Amino acid sequence: MVTIFFYNRSMSKIRIPPQEMLDDLSLMGDQDFMAKWSVSRFVPIKLRKRYDIQSFNKQHGTVEHKIENELEYKWCQQEHWELVTNFGKNRTRWDELRGWCKSCERKKNSEYYDKNDGAKKAREYSKTENGKKSKSAVMRRMWMKKRSYYVKFELEDEQYVYELCNRCCAYCKNLVEFENIEFDHFIPIKLGGKTETSNMLPSCKECNRGRGGKFDKDPYQWLMVKFGAYYGEQIYIGCCEILEELK
Repeated sequence: MVTIFFYNRSMSKIRIPPQEMLDDLSLMGDQDFMAKWSVSRFVPIKLRKRYDIQSFNKQHGTVEHKIENELEYKWCQQEHWELVTNFGKNRTRWDELRGWCKSCERKKNSEYYDKNDGAKKAREYSKTENGKKSKSAVMRRMWMKKRSYYVKFELEDEQYVYELCNRCCAYCKNLVEFENIEFDHFIPIKLGGKTETSNMLPSCKECNRGRGGKFDKDPYQWLMVKFGAYYGEQIYIGCCEILEELK
């Protein structure tokens, strides 16, 4: 028999099996299993996935999927069957799907929102500095998603490159408040650029899409025309150096 090892999050080596440990995965809940074998929660999750062992039935409400008319259904914990495509992801469960379907989760979240006056709290948060930054970032992502652009540029990325450019437009160097800043694809999408950290620069509205703005133009040629040969080349080199730091 080959001896196999894996590591828990504390990086301590654990031997698997014994068979008793594998048997306990289908007989015990996670808390009892962790207490008996002195392991982290990471261990039963990994073992169940590796050995195709279903989660503890009483704790997780595990019910086998069913097939009807060549469609696969999963039992929602709100006591009804639903297509597996209507469940969100959860890699810790035996089937890697959440216990509640999306419809039930939306209803639960909506009820919680109404009960706790979520609208009022959202309005109050939107007036804070972080709220304004978050709203701007969300609007930009929504704009890109509507146009089927791949989004891999989060609020933290925006704030980082914004500070890296001294809170200024990367092109004209004018100061711009974060809630008014736009983020430009240095290499335009039509020319093969992507929505990712190493291709996004803060820009004022005039440089990004105003009269004589960059739009889908090649950055080097646009900078030469807008700022002249000498300053345009200096700005281009500076932008390239900033994006190089972000790779």
